[in-house]
Amino acid sequence: MKTLALTLLAILGVAHAQESVACRFLCFERAKDGTTKFIAAGAGGQAVDCPLPISMPSAPVSLVAKNGVIEFRKAVGDAAPSAVAKVPAGVGSAFVLMLPPTGNEGRIHDVVVIEDSEKGFPKDGCVVLNLYEQNVRFIIGEHQVLLPPGKTAPLERPKKLDEFNMGATAFQFQSGEEWRTASESLMRFPEGQRHLFVTFVDPATKRPRLKSFRIGT
Repeated sequence: MKTLALTLLAILGVAHAQESVACRFLCFERAKDGTTKFIAAGAGGQAVDCPLPISMPSAPVSLVAKNGVIEFRKAVGDAAPSAVAKVPAGVGSAFVLMLPPTGNEGRIHDVVVIEDSEKGFPKDGCVVLNLYEQNVRFIIGEHQVLLPPGKTAPLERPKKLDEFNMGATAFQFQSGEEWRTASESLMRFPEGQRHLFVTFVDPATKRPRLKSFRIGT
């Protein structure tokens, strides 16, 4: 029994320099193999199920980060991880966003970690993540930001709203020296709800797109 526990600890990557992280998962799109959940190491080294919902974030799952890294596998016996999350030091609660893979490491998802705190994801506010290959300009209420590739921007809830809590939003993608408007609309920003906006290149059409998620506080 002791040998089995030690083997599980080794496979799931649990050792010293551990930090507990409450993770909420959100899958950008389903992987080609249809994977709907991973396992990762929880406290004590036990395998913990990690669901991968594609519309709303999961409930919090308590995992252990070894030296700032959480490895996700489809099964305990898998030698190599299917996804790897890098968790910044001191982050105890996070949104773990599973994205389509861009590298050749044999992983089925790239991972972005967004700190679930007033600093990383403000109450009633927004986060914009730019996965496009060039800069993105966006307007959310009174907020106007130019975001470089691979960067995120946390924003407070817009104050420039009408009586229905509706505010103007616009996203523009840089294309060489030109800017192209990809989305321009009114969106509701009620109290008690946060928004995640992701700009990316559609793998099918190779054109820039915007995807948004509503997240409870």
